[in-house]
Amino acid sequence: RCKIQPPSPYHINRIRCKDLTGIRVRLLGVIMAMIQIGYIFESPETKRRDLDLGLVNEYAERMIAGKKFPPVRCRYDGKKYWLWDGYHRLAAVKKIGRKEIDVLFDNGSLIQAEFDSYSANQAHGQRRTQKQAQEALIKALQHKLGKSLSNGQIADHVGVTKPTVAVWRE
Repeated sequence: RCKIQPPSPYHINRIRCKDLTGIRVRLLGVIMAMIQIGYIFESPETKRRDLDLGLVNEYAERMIAGKKFPPVRCRYDGKKYWLWDGYHRLAAVKKIGRKEIDVLFDNGSLIQAEFDSYSANQAHGQRRTQKQAQEALIKALQHKLGKSLSNGQIADHVGVTKPTVAVWRE
């Protein structure tokens, strides 16, 4: 496992690893690393719903039992890791007293994290309701990064159909 010592931008290129298997993973600009939870920031702009404390407790119990969870997702702006997917997992890690969490991150701003958050929970975690998917679609259409995208691009990003995007875009 790799450990990053934020906030220095130096860590983007060099991640110290505990052993030879703890190699940094970089794929299409995305880096996977173990990050101290104090460097992960939550924003109302990227949080799509309130935390379900029952789900947080369930995740915490499963983590204690050794269950491996997918990494949370963040955008790194050079100073902060902006969480856009994994609020329940992060809360569970905090609940059980762990100091680090696996993170998949790429460079980007809070604005990009906000847009990314519209794609969260399409197929994992606490699945979105139809109303929540609709809210994500409306926000994606109104977002400055989404305004210039085609109906197909928005549909793929949010996880809805192109005809649904067309109806809401009109």
